[in-house]
Amino acid sequence: MLEAQLPWIASLQGFAQFAPIYFILKLAIFMSEENVIILTTCALFWLVDRRIAVIALLLVLGSEYVNFVLKWTVHQPRPYWMTGSILALSRQPDFGFPTAYAQDALVYWTYIAYSLNKKFASRRFWLFPAIIVPLASFASVAFGANFFHDTVAGLVIGASILLCARYAASHLNSVFETRPRLVSILVFLSAPLMILLVTIRGMTIGAVKLEGTWKQFAMAGTDLPPYLTFAPWNSNAIFSIC
Repeated sequence: MLEAQLPWIASLQGFAQFAPIYFILKLAIFMSEENVIILTTCALFWLVDRRIAVIALLLVLGSEYVNFVLKWTVHQPRPYWMTGSILALSRQPDFGFPTAYAQDALVYWTYIAYSLNKKFASRRFWLFPAIIVPLASFASVAFGANFFHDTVAGLVIGASILLCARYAASHLNSVFETRPRLVSILVFLSAPLMILLVTIRGMTIGAVKLEGTWKQFAMAGTDLPPYLTFAPWNSNAIFSIC
């Protein structure tokens, strides 16, 4: 299944290396990274609506944790780990399934668009997820970082997280309205709780076996030490968001 996708990914890379296309895809990936998410959330918090900002950050934090657990449970390689014919246009220090860029972009930008449209009685904010999510999903494959099914899985998981959040909100809003301090306590505890969960999961993963030339291709051209390239402790996005 994985090997059958390699020629298709290689053909997409020829298209992705066209300078204007590469710039657009790189920008979409950039808009899905934790640093942009954090800065955007800070701007929303101080300039627009604190509630929208806090919920958006908690959603993407939960999304990152689910993605982290699945990556270190499935242990699926990335395309450029398997053959030298796939260029590593986007190097990643962990496993590939599911795609974090597509998953986080869907969760974060869809919620932001939904909330801002509701707040300002508009539809124009749907442009954010409509542009960023498809481009980030395509880029993760075209850059050799993920297989097609990785991206599909990331989108399905992201949509499931949004649906669960919608269901929870409909049942918990009345509780939070009568107990506003409870919200503050939950937000305050979310960061240390997530760090604890990541630590526990990292301690229980154990040894990671890398087959064949996976490690050779994964390490080529990267300045990361081996203990961070294939280590469950390298959860930059989760720790940054926390």
